[in-house]
Amino acid sequence: MGTVVTIAAYGSSASHAHRAITKAFDELHRLDRMMSLFKSGSELSEVNRSAGKSPVQVSDDFLLLLQKTRTYHIQTHGAFDVTVAPLMRLWGFIGEGGRGIPSDREINHVIDAVGFQNIEIDPLKKTVALLNQRSSIDFGGIAVGYSVDRVVSILKEEGIESAFVNHSGDAFALGAPADAEGWPVIIPHPLAPQESAASLTLRNQAISTSGNYEKFVEFEHQRFGHILDPFSGRPSNEVMSTSVVAPTALDADALSTGLFCMKRESQKEFAAAHQYRVITISSTGEVESP
Repeated sequence: MGTVVTIAAYGSSASHAHRAITKAFDELHRLDRMMSLFKSGSELSEVNRSAGKSPVQVSDDFLLLLQKTRTYHIQTHGAFDVTVAPLMRLWGFIGEGGRGIPSDREINHVIDAVGFQNIEIDPLKKTVALLNQRSSIDFGGIAVGYSVDRVVSILKEEGIESAFVNHSGDAFALGAPADAEGWPVIIPHPLAPQESAASLTLRNQAISTSGNYEKFVEFEHQRFGHILDPFSGRPSNEVMSTSVVAPTALDADALSTGLFCMKRESQKEFAAAHQYRVITISSTGEVESP
C-alpha cells in the first residue's frame, strides 16, 4: 500500500505469533490488490475506468467499504468524500504531478465530478457506477482503517489476544502487553516531530491522525497539503493535524480525515456531540484535547 506496516503480537509461542502475523500480511496484500488506485487490475481501477459508461460488479469487501464511506460522508456533512480523486490529480497528488497552483477555472472544471451524488450503488446486483465520466474514487482516507480492522480480526481468529498494528500512523491496540494497562501511543507535534503533542494509553481502541505537514506539493515557494476540502477544491488548512480515538480503525481513519476538512467550529461541535476522543493541533501549534 505504499507504506510501512508493523505488527507486534504476543502469542503462545514464537511460531504461533509468526503464523498469525503472516496471515495478517496475506490479507493486506489481498486488500491492496482490491483497493489500490495505482494497480491497473484492482477493482477500484476498474470502477474508475468505467466512469460514465457502465456499472461494475464488485466484491463484498468493496461494496461494504463504499457503503461505509457514504455513512461517514453523511456524518461529516460531506467533509469526508472519497470522490476527491479528480482534485487530487489536478493538484499533483495522483499521476504525473501538478503544473502549478490550480486556477479557480481549473478547479471549477473538475469539482462537479466530486460528490457522492456521482456514485450509484446497487446492493442487490453488487454493482457500482460512477455517473460522471470525470469522476473517480480514491480510498486513501479510509482503506488503511479498513485494512487495520481486518488484520485485527484475523489476529483474533488465530488466538492472539494482545497485539499492536501500525499502518502508516493508523493503529489499533488489541488487549495489552503483559503487566501493562494498555499500549503506549505518542502523537508527535507537527512543528517539532521529536516532541510529543499528546501521550495516550490504548486498549482495544484505534487511533488515526490526519495532517497536511508530511505529504505536500510546493508551488511558488508555498506548500500545499494533500488533504483537500471537497467543497472549495483546495487544501484544507483549518488545523495542522486531527487525531481521533475510536472503537474501530475504520471510524478513526475516516473521521480524522473528515474532521480535518471541517471548519474549526464544526470540528468542536462534532467532538462534543460524539463519543470519540478528538485531539487537534491548531494552525498555530496549540494542542486541544478534551
